[in-house]
Amino acid sequence: MTAVQVRPSVILRPNENHLVTLGLLQSVALLVFVIISLGLVTGHIVRPSFELTVERMAERAESPESIDEFAESRRFAGAQEPPVESLPSPYLVGVAGVSAVFVLFAVMIGALWLIVFVIGKLPTLGIVTARLALRNLSTNRLRTAITLLALSAGMMALSSIAFVGEGTRELLNLQLSRSFGGNVLVFAFPGLPQSLVANGINNAVADVPVDYRTTIKFYDAELRSINGQSLSDASPVEFTSWDSDKPDIYSGQPGVRAGRMLMPADRGAPLLVLPAASADLLELQVGDRVTLDIAGDRELEVIGITTADDGFGFGGEAGLIPPDTLPNSAASTFSMYSFQVPNEFLNQALAELSTLIFALAIDVQFIDGLIGRLIDQFAAIPTIVGILSLFAAAVIMANTVALSTLERRRQIGILKAIGLKSRRVLSVMFIESSLIGLLSAGIG
Repeated sequence: MTAVQVRPSVILRPNENHLVTLGLLQSVALLVFVIISLGLVTGHIVRPSFELTVERMAERAESPESIDEFAESRRFAGAQEPPVESLPSPYLVGVAGVSAVFVLFAVMIGALWLIVFVIGKLPTLGIVTARLALRNLSTNRLRTAITLLALSAGMMALSSIAFVGEGTRELLNLQLSRSFGGNVLVFAFPGLPQSLVANGINNAVADVPVDYRTTIKFYDAELRSINGQSLSDASPVEFTSWDSDKPDIYSGQPGVRAGRMLMPADRGAPLLVLPAASADLLELQVGDRVTLDIAGDRELEVIGITTADDGFGFGGEAGLIPPDTLPNSAASTFSMYSFQVPNEFLNQALAELSTLIFALAIDVQFIDGLIGRLIDQFAAIPTIVGILSLFAAAVIMANTVALSTLERRRQIGILKAIGLKSRRVLSVMFIESSLIGLLSAGIG
């Protein structure tokens, strides 16, 4: 469309640097065409998600028993469920989404245009080269703003991927250490006497400085009664016991929705903390007393209910009881040992524990490394996309510099005619390009 605007009379003015521009109506028509085209492509991409949603809504409408509590409350209040046909067309959603993105781009370009305008008005302290660079930078502010937006998007993509990946690895390492109570985990093979396993593990790390020691035992029991009322069918219950000399051993557990979490002072007390899923299933509240069948009937008081899906807490689907609450005759289904070892003695502790034939010792950082490599695999494609977008932005910047150089041929010729050296002319263009790059890096 720009080529159509070129008139044959341009041959009479071969040195004219003025570029042909489109009219308002042509620009608007071209923009609408681009938005509709991209919107249709986007709608075709998201159409499978809409079809899946329609199928699920149809299945839910055909099976009333699968309606959730929210839908039941809406029906009880007199509200009607939206019909399946009320879903908008995916192509319409795609066009609307692309339009919103273009509006966002327009706002961002306007903000960058204002930034370029302010930078062009900065004082240069009498430096002619800087003054020329700022003047050239603000000559075509719209083009400069678009270049800044492209470079900023590429920088933001790369930096966000790097920051999120590294932050996630550090968070997982911290959460795993808190959840397990230490940085060295020892898994004992089942079927061996617990006293033999515990003595062997403690003897292996006897010569290694250990800050904290934690023993995690898993139990399976059956719920017999609630508040003295026997249940017709015994419900299976899983819970764990954390025996540790670490003061904040329960800090890595999920948050408490009601009541309180266990404390080291609760050792030996008949107390129980349940996860939200188990408490809701059994309709238990804080203060209820339950009787569990494990090495005989044991009555425990529910003092806390944890929240659902909170963080990376280990054993979040099992209840918690204080250590020494159950007798030694209550056999655990599985035991795990955790040690908080200083980093300088970590290799020594792992070497000593590796001599045990009935246990497996691993470093929490090893698990973190596996998760980190998994994150790197998932981040590989976004990283490539970010690099490609940054490369495309660099090409746009190079084209912008080349176009601005072509437009300023007369200006460059005048500068050289009055005695300005080529080095000074290049320094002006270098300052201009450097300002664009630094602004893009800072904004991105």
